[in-house]
Amino acid sequence: MFINTNTRLVSPEFDYLQPKTLAEAFSMLDEHGTSAKLLAGGTDLLVQMKMERQQPSHVISLSRVKELDGIKSGNGLTIGAMTSIRSVSRSEPVKARLCRPAGSLQRLQHGFGHADGHPWRQHLQCLARS
Repeated sequence: MFINTNTRLVSPEFDYLQPKTLAEAFSMLDEHGTSAKLLAGGTDLLVQMKMERQQPSHVISLSRVKELDGIKSGNGLTIGAMTSIRSVSRSEPVKARLCRPAGSLQRLQHGFGHADGHPWRQHLQCLARS
């Protein structure tokens, strides 16, 4: 089967916005509506833009929104949307709550919905050994 893909390196022009707070991000979303898309890690949106499935006129990067970064524990466990995989894999609260002898690595992988070869595999192995 042949799949025709776009090999462009750059998508059509768009405005790149970088809010520093959640309030600013929400304000930008309100202002630009459906013509704006949020950018976190880029693994989905950038691919979709390259394949011309998404063509936003505004891209709102969440990389500077510190409120979305970090791990908080207390009555539960909260992992911010901009928290790196490395931070998650090294977090003691994550290990304490998620790395109990409750299942195999395969079960952990199934829970995250990723197969062999995915970057999560290396971190799940680290967590599974804890």
